[in-house]
Amino acid sequence: MFEPWLAKIVAKHARRGLLLDSNLFVVYCVGSIDPARIQQEKVTRHYNSNDFRILDYFIRRFAHLLTTPNIMTEVSNLSGHLRGDMRAVVRTALRENVVQVLREEYVSTNDAVQNQSFVHFGLTDAAINVQGQAGNLTLTDDLDLSILLHRQGSDCIHYTNALRFLSIDN
Repeated sequence: MFEPWLAKIVAKHARRGLLLDSNLFVVYCVGSIDPARIQQEKVTRHYNSNDFRILDYFIRRFAHLLTTPNIMTEVSNLSGHLRGDMRAVVRTALRENVVQVLREEYVSTNDAVQNQSFVHFGLTDAAINVQGQAGNLTLTDDLDLSILLHRQGSDCIHYTNALRFLSIDN
């Protein structure tokens, strides 16, 4: 199913977990509730129900879904842009179901701002960079962040370039 390089990176990180960037996290949350709503929401309209299926399939390959407080803050803020009932449903799901199963990896603000990527990328991406340097695999659709992580030798998968066009059977 996966390209050999992708299968190798999944096998390497399957037990440790996957760090999911905030925009894909919101796509996953909306899709978990109603995949048809993904294209209807402003913050997720560049994705569709097939993207949710791919994310779900891929995430299930890992023992843990990793996050940072910074990513969860962005997920909360992005979910604030969801329309009507979807905002409340996503935030309720986060509170009652999602956060309990996440493995939260803490990066202090001081450590994140000391990271060389902070000035250009901001706090959340600097924290992701710190996590990448600690050996965590990141899944992002942010090309600049993906390039940074790769250049620094961190394991990273850029969603659009590596996963978006997968054919999955489920």
